[in-house]
Amino acid sequence: MNAESLGVILALIVAFGSALAGAVTAWKRAPQDNITTLSARMGVLEEKVSDRDNVIDHLDRWQLAARTYIAQLRNTLADNGIEVPLPPADLEIAPRGSDH
Repeated sequence: MNAESLGVILALIVAFGSALAGAVTAWKRAPQDNITTLSARMGVLEEKVSDRDNVIDHLDRWQLAARTYIAQLRNTLADNGIEVPLPPADLEIAPRGSDH
């Protein structure tokens, strides 16, 4: 084997070793990168869930207040002899004296 061939073989071994070391480093670091990325995403999702919970709580309170107010208005109309129109089915309000 001449010196030139030996140099080429040595260069190939060094290049292969460097590539292998880079792959091993990336392989070892990948799980930590995934954990960090997933942790950040989880924080964002938890914040979104909290925001949606707040909106849902607000809408629940609003719906309860609106239903109470509508019931009071319907009762006042009925007590004064004014015929109360049937509410839309989507409101799920049973008419006064109904079996529902």
